[in-house]
Amino acid sequence: MKSQKTHTEQKKVLLYELQQITKALYPKLKTVNPYQAQIQEYLKDLPIREKLLYKEIVHSLTLLNKQSRLNEQQKIITSKTDILNAMQLLELNQIPKQTQSLEAHEKLYKKYRNKPFTKLDAQVYLRKSKTTIRRYFKDLKQLELLEKTNQKKQFREQYQVKRKAVNYQEEETRSIFEQAHEQWEDYQGWTDLTHRI
Repeated sequence: MKSQKTHTEQKKVLLYELQQITKALYPKLKTVNPYQAQIQEYLKDLPIREKLLYKEIVHSLTLLNKQSRLNEQQKIITSKTDILNAMQLLELNQIPKQTQSLEAHEKLYKKYRNKPFTKLDAQVYLRKSKTTIRRYFKDLKQLELLEKTNQKKQFREQYQVKRKAVNYQEEETRSIFEQAHEQWEDYQGWTDLTHRI
């Protein structure tokens, strides 16, 4: 039991070092995590240190994989793979149950884009049971990634996959201390107003 804890502590030290190396390699690059809001509920029970480390690791993994990431206005976009890898590295048990639903969303989006489809179409294409498709659809509706259309196909309801409008939250490579310190760089001391010229 003790050796397991030591291993975990050593791993955390290595993760902090990874974060520092990434910061040194890419001091000015920013990342955007479109899944930030969705992932919050899975991290809410963690101590603040774990949350901050998790956020930094996601940022680092996004930067390390930047060649294969979408680039939007000089910001690199985090993928769900980065999020899951960060959770694996930190050995978090809160890996989202919606992971499979998100993977199904990616496949459905590639196949149908703006075309409507039925649950049966999704079931055949994804090769999943009726119950599994029902669960996927429920998750995707909650995440606002799927909507029911007004159209019907042979009396079956049709759905459409959509890309969620994301509220991007920028994450800079600088620490909170560095950002706060920046405001005081020009500070030269207090001016004594009694001796003004």
